[in-house]
Amino acid sequence: MLNDDMYTLEEVAKHLRVPEEAIQEEIEKRRLQAILIGGHIRISESSLNAFKNGSLTSLPSAKVTAQPVSFGLTAGKCLQLLPHVAG
Repeated sequence: MLNDDMYTLEEVAKHLRVPEEAIQEEIEKRRLQAILIGGHIRISESSLNAFKNGSLTSLPSAKVTAQPVSFGLTAGKCLQLLPHVAG
């Protein structure tokens, strides 16, 4: 995951031709793995490919500390659960 290209929420949504909210829902439901870097959501190429192939088990193990996070956490933490963002 760490050596992969990283994509923004917007880039993934455009690639899959869905609204950004749909991508956020997939992250919330733990169907798509993402990381939070400096308050910005990023999705690795391997995570996106695993999602498109319908298999989370094909994701390589990350060399970062993985734990459930909220938007208040610092950069570099893996997102296992992304809470709904109130507008």
